[in-house]
Amino acid sequence: MSTIALGDRITRHIGATILALTILAAASDVLAQPGVGRPVHLEGHWSGTQPDKGVIGVITISTDGKEKRSFGVTALQAMEPEEEGMHVLEPSSLQPTTMLLRGDEVLIRRFMTASPDERLVTSGVYQPDSGDFILTSVGVAARTGKSSTDS
Repeated sequence: MSTIALGDRITRHIGATILALTILAAASDVLAQPGVGRPVHLEGHWSGTQPDKGVIGVITISTDGKEKRSFGVTALQAMEPEEEGMHVLEPSSLQPTTMLLRGDEVLIRRFMTASPDERLVTSGVYQPDSGDFILTSVGVAARTGKSSTDS
């Protein structure tokens, strides 16, 4: 292979790499915008109610929009920009929050089948316009024990 041909190949690879990085940067900027999708860390347990110790709020969880269950939130943190608290999920104080679980079926099943005695520790991307929570990680633990995480 000639030096010129090798140089052309390297230039094409560099160009393709720059294009790919530009697309990834643009996609991450879109996900970080409020209203489109935000990385979120959510912790809590089933059957939690507002008076339960450590529960900062109660949300409704569903996988299909029909069957709904109450989930007691004990920690909620959004990134890009960083915020904590229930207002991260609430489009307005007048509307109750219903989150629709999306993502890998194994993660959704793990989330939905946890018992009320177990603590769920999750990460994902929350899309406030649709109410979708796209799971990327689900850990399940006894409320005082170590967690077991799938990602």
